[in-house]
Amino acid sequence: MRETQAEIDKLQALLDRSIGGAGRHLAGIITPGRRLSARQVVTALQGMKVLVLATVTAAGEPHDYITAERPEYAEHDAYFTEYFGSSPTTWGPSIVFIRVKPTWTAAYASNPAEFPEA
Repeated sequence: MRETQAEIDKLQALLDRSIGGAGRHLAGIITPGRRLSARQVVTALQGMKVLVLATVTAAGEPHDYITAERPEYAEHDAYFTEYFGSSPTTWGPSIVFIRVKPTWTAAYASNPAEFPEA
């Protein structure tokens, strides 16, 4: 786990704020007994996962890529190289990374007890 306690606390605050602003219908689905804590989410997402998502700015524009020219690219490249044993830069000609900074999110599970906190 590479997340700091401060990052986990920020995720928990985001989860709480998001569901706190949810409408009655969504809040009726994602009840307190069906929510995952930030620590459960972080634990469940350890390792490599296939994730398909689309994120846009408030104006509907795609978010900027993390290309080789950006300072944080090396950190991402090192992580994937350690995990896979080869640099993503050897996998193809146009490798980019994306860092998502959500402004709203929810963590639902039909049985949260199946998701340990560590």
